[in-house]
Amino acid sequence: MDTAKQSTTSGSLNEVSMVLLNNSLSLPFGILLILLFIEWDYVYRSSICWGIFGKGRDELAAV
Repeated sequence: MDTAKQSTTSGSLNEVSMVLLNNSLSLPFGILLILLFIEWDYVYRSSICWGIFGKGRDELAAV
């Protein structure tokens, strides 16, 4: 929280800022775990990635 005091004028973070900070700090750890446990193939084939990478269910089944 010392960084928050230095980088904000009020010295505190509101709820939205805390959520965004928490999410941004946890993303690198999550990506590291995905790579460490070789789960990238599962993540790539999951329904979450269909919209991100523009692939449909038929295209993923062919892979």
